[in-house]
Amino acid sequence: MRILQGKNIIQMSAEELSALLSSFDRVILDVGTGDGKNICRQARSDPSSFYIGIDPAAENMIQAAQKIRKKPEKGGLSNVLLVQASAETPPGELSRIADRLTVYFPWGALLEGVAHPDPNILTGMRSMCRPGASFLFVMTYSPDYEAAEIEKRALPALSESYFLSSYKETLASCGYRLDSVRVLDNSFALQFDSQWAKRLARGRKRDFYVLEGTVL
Repeated sequence: MRILQGKNIIQMSAEELSALLSSFDRVILDVGTGDGKNICRQARSDPSSFYIGIDPAAENMIQAAQKIRKKPEKGGLSNVLLVQASAETPPGELSRIADRLTVYFPWGALLEGVAHPDPNILTGMRSMCRPGASFLFVMTYSPDYEAAEIEKRALPALSESYFLSSYKETLASCGYRLDSVRVLDNSFALQFDSQWAKRLARGRKRDFYVLEGTVL
């Protein structure tokens, strides 16, 4: 498994990961973690949990990876790991490891895979979760602001009725039970320590769809 150690990428074995996780109560896996800042903030306020962020773009996570290696009094964290990987082909070391799965504000191929949704991406993410793990997906896009992206990826129109009908059925076929759908405003996204979330939320009123459920 390829992890960031400062600005370098090193290999970590399943045994090394197991030893690292042994003193924590639960594991939270964040897919498409971007720059990693948001899970670092969450990990700082939740020291009994271990946070793993995965993203194929290692260069975006370097700053966070360097910071977590510092001494605790300078912002270092012992309960965060940043992994270079994709959702559809996760490393075997992460198999059935997560008690909670989160996907915040996905974009590009990950958004396409979660919004449609794509069984390959759903299956990949599910393989990293323990049975009974909770999941949280947060999505937003609008034809007013992202018409080109919607057309390029043939993205469906977002609505509560969409998520509670065909979308819910596809999730179920891939081993996910959708329990709730909420629609929140920009103030929700502005709470996140993420430049991408703030970029989405600032100055443009939009709906943020928050989906929660269980990985079976």
